[in-house]
Amino acid sequence: MEIKIDFKADWKEYMLKQILAGGYKIEESEDYKSISYKFFNLHRRSIHQHPRKVLESKGVLYGIWYGIWGHTLISDYLFDSIL
Repeated sequence: MEIKIDFKADWKEYMLKQILAGGYKIEESEDYKSISYKFFNLHRRSIHQHPRKVLESKGVLYGIWYGIWGHTLISDYLFDSIL
């Protein structure tokens, strides 16, 4: 009994399913090498879901209230433009 397997076709099919499941469009006529590059590029760039530590800075208010206008309060600017 002889078994014929095609790893390249299986690999290409797997990658196409993963790319399409991620919401990306790809031509199925592309060869497996170019699909592999795109697959690993998308995998490397994807943001994986896991708990992250959130750090808060005490200096955040400075960035919010004092903006690109130097020492002018942005809140004063906003209130003046609203009223």
